[in-house]
Amino acid sequence: MVTELQTNDLLIADFGNLYNQPRLKEEATLKRISNFVTTNRIRVEAHTALTPTRGRPYQQYRPDFVLRDDLENAITADSPVVTEQIIRLLDDAKGGMAGHGASLTLRNFIIEQGVEGYIRKSVDGSGGRVRFIPVLSSEGVISWSDKYVKTDAESVEANRNVADPTKRKISLESKRRELNSGGRRVYGVEMLLDPIARGSTFFDRPVIERLIRSCTEPIEQKAGFWVWAKYNPAHRYALGADTGKGDGNDHSTSCLIDSHGRCVPTPITKSRPISSLTR
Repeated sequence: MVTELQTNDLLIADFGNLYNQPRLKEEATLKRISNFVTTNRIRVEAHTALTPTRGRPYQQYRPDFVLRDDLENAITADSPVVTEQIIRLLDDAKGGMAGHGASLTLRNFIIEQGVEGYIRKSVDGSGGRVRFIPVLSSEGVISWSDKYVKTDAESVEANRNVADPTKRKISLESKRRELNSGGRRVYGVEMLLDPIARGSTFFDRPVIERLIRSCTEPIEQKAGFWVWAKYNPAHRYALGADTGKGDGNDHSTSCLIDSHGRCVPTPITKSRPISSLTR
C-alpha cells in the first residue's frame, strides 16, 4: 500500500501524495508498514487472519472498508480448528464496521467447506457478489491474456522479442507441469478454482448440481417436514438423520426416503426423498 501511494502516478494524479512522511530509521529495513495514517487522515492497518479486527475505531470513525487476501491456504484448509477460529473472527468483525462499510475478499477456492466456502455462502445470502475468475474459462478463454498463453509454443513466439523477463508471457502448459509435479493436483485448485481437484469433496459436484436442478417443490409442509409424496404403507422407507453442532452455523436434518416396494407401483422416481426436516 505504501509503495503504491508513493509511486503510482495515477493515484497521485487523482488524490495527491497520500503518504509522504519520512520513514524512521527502523522502518527503512522493514518489508512492510502495517499501520499508518494518510495525509487526508485515513487510518490504514494490516493484520494477519487470526487477529481480531473489532474495536479498532479511528477517532470517532469505525472501519468502513476491509480488504482480505488469501485467508486460506493448504495448511489452514486441513485444520478444522484454525478454520473455525478464522470464521469466528470474520463474524465478530461484522459488528465492528461502520454502517456504510464494505468488504472485498480476494482468494483461491481451495476447499468447499473451509473459510472461503463460508464467505461465499454468506455473500450469496446478503446481496453481495461472488465472481469466479479461473485463469482459463470453460470455453477456453484466458482471463489474464497479458500474462498467460495456453501452450509452450505460443509462449516462445510471444516472448521472442521481449528482453525484460518480468514482461514475458507464461505458458499455462508449463504452469500445469510445475504445479502438478510429483503427483500433486495443485493446478486445478490454484489456477482453475476447482476444489474438487484437491480431493476435498466426497461426491461428484457436477452430478450433485444436476440432481439439484432436477428437484421439484414439496407438495406441503407438515409439522416442520417438507413433504414431496404421501406416505404409502405398502412401501418400505428408510430414515436418516444428521445433527448439527449446536453452534448456530449448521442445521439438524432428517430425511425419509421411499425405497419403493414391488407390491404397489407409483409414479415417484426411485429413491426420491419424500420428506425432510430442518430446524
